[in-house]
Formats: sequence, C-alpha cells, structure tokens
Amino acid sequence: MAASTPDRLLQLGPKIFAGAGVALLLLAAYMAGQDTMRCERRDGRVDCAVAQQRWFGRVVVERLHVADVVKVGVHTSTTSTTWTTSSGNSETTTTANDVLVLRTRDGRDADTLGGERSGEFADAVLTLVDPKPAPAGADAVTTVNLVDSNWRVAAACGGLGLFIFAFGAIAFFVQRGENG
Repeated sequence: MAASTPDRLLQLGPKIFAGAGVALLLLAAYMAGQDTMRCERRDGRVDCAVAQQRWFGRVVVERLHVADVVKVGVHTSTTSTTWTTSSGNSETTTTANDVLVLRTRDGRDADTLGGERSGEFADAVLTLVDPKPAPAGADAVTTVNLVDSNWRVAAACGGLGLFIFAFGAIAFFVQRGENG
C-alpha cells in the first residue's frame, strides 16, 4: 500500500532540510568575496577599475573600467511596499538602496559600489576628482583603494546553512533508526 501524502512528507522532510542547508552553503561560498575599486589620478585625469570577486574571492565575476572620471555622486533608489494587515490597516515599508556613481567626461554614468558605505566611498574618490592643495610637507593623494567585503553576510549564510543541514541530517538518521 502506498504511503499517504503526510507520511510521504514526513519521510522527505529531513532530506528537504538537508538539501536546503546545502543550497545555503553553496550560496555562502558564492557570496564570499569582495567588491573592490581602485582609482588613480595621473596626468590630470582619474581612471577607476572595479572588480567583483566571488567564490571565496578566487573568481572575478565582473570587471568594469571607468576612464576619465569628472564627477562623483551617490544615487539612491527607493522601493515602497504597501499591504493590508489582518486588522484591516494599511502598512508601508520603504527600502532605500545607495550606489556610488562615477560620471565620465563624455557624460556616461557608471554604477559601481553599492551599499551603506557609498557616501564614504564617494568622498574618497572625490579627493582625486576634485583635489585640494596638499598641506606643506604632505604628498597629494594619487590613488584610492576601496573594498566592500561580503564575508560577514557569507559567514552568516554559511552558518545558517550548516545548522539546517545538520538538523536535516540528524533527523534523517533518527528517522532511519526508527524505521529499522
């Protein structure tokens, strides 16, 4: 006689948990890395190179070269979602995302590093694009290296994946022992 649907789900439950854990571990491995940007001022122009590194920082998945940067800014995009609660009231959540934008002499805008530190990154690049005279005895800034790490998020995702996988594996072996 075939197992009923609830029984079948109980049998598959531990495997589903273990599979979800493995999927989270793979996602964490992909995310682990960093986004980097190096900008140099040479001969009166600023050139920047951006690289996205993933898979534990071993693979560069995207490169972007932005030549002759003349303006720096932060673009903020917002998304609002409105829903009705169980009590009939409307609730709205608004999410804002920032990204560092570099404008080239030919008018092209290039989205580069995003996230909470976009303003800080813009200030750093601005020291090259709009340089102030260096104080006496100090060297003028000619290079800026920026790094936005994804390791903390990847570690959290990996830890959750490991926990869920372990939970599923233990449940699988307990279930297997009960069923003989």
